[in-house]
Amino acid sequence: MPQEMTFGEALLAAIDEAAEQDQRIVLFNPSFAGEAGHEKLAALRKKYAARIKFPPIAEIGFCGIATGAALSAKMRGTDQVAVCFFGEGALGQGVLYETMNMASLWRLPVVYVCEDNLYNEYTPRAETTAGDLLARPAAFGISPVEVDGQNVRGVYAAARTAVDVARRGEGPGFLICHTYRFRGHHVGDVSRAYYRSKDEEQRWMAERDPLRLLAGWMIEGKMTDAARLEQIESAVRSEIATALEFALGAPYPEPEEVDRHVTA
Repeated sequence: MPQEMTFGEALLAAIDEAAEQDQRIVLFNPSFAGEAGHEKLAALRKKYAARIKFPPIAEIGFCGIATGAALSAKMRGTDQVAVCFFGEGALGQGVLYETMNMASLWRLPVVYVCEDNLYNEYTPRAETTAGDLLARPAAFGISPVEVDGQNVRGVYAAARTAVDVARRGEGPGFLICHTYRFRGHHVGDVSRAYYRSKDEEQRWMAERDPLRLLAGWMIEGKMTDAARLEQIESAVRSEIATALEFALGAPYPEPEEVDRHVTA
């Protein structure tokens, strides 16, 4: 049986499924550098590279760029929908409210996905974010949808509905996905005892692992069995081991590459 799935992988997997079934969806993601799910994000960028019309925007899109892309889609008369992801820490950034206000006024085809993982880097959300999270998008006339971010099927259903609403010209959507990151906020965030307990982490991994929950549902519904899932996990672990070996054996970049692709 699969052992675990990070919060980023769970959310991206569900919305990836919606994008897989509808080639008109355009994804805009912030950087996941340093988080456990950034390999999955890189894989998605590669997977959809052939159909993303604006790759540079797709790679760096936070709420401002994603909303601008949605405006572009509306002005060009396409049925594209922009989707951008951010942690609950972004609820303290003014640019999010400026863009949501614009998106609501102009009924832009954009879906905002807030990954509420309980911590703004190292600080509990309760100490940084006042009031009701749902009230924030609602203040701009955007109907928020609250979903269990550990439930892949639930995220998929909510994302599918939000995309359909946005595509019909009925305005932006806002998903609040309650989730948890099993690892640190970045590669250096190794010892996390000073802001959350090991027991808390272990409890989430044991009881709320998205991959285990999905696997259990599929086995119960006789869509697969444990042996098949173990085969898949074994194949994935082998692929990861091969990639890791390649990365560790790769030469370091040449010093003259340090300013390559740097524009500012």
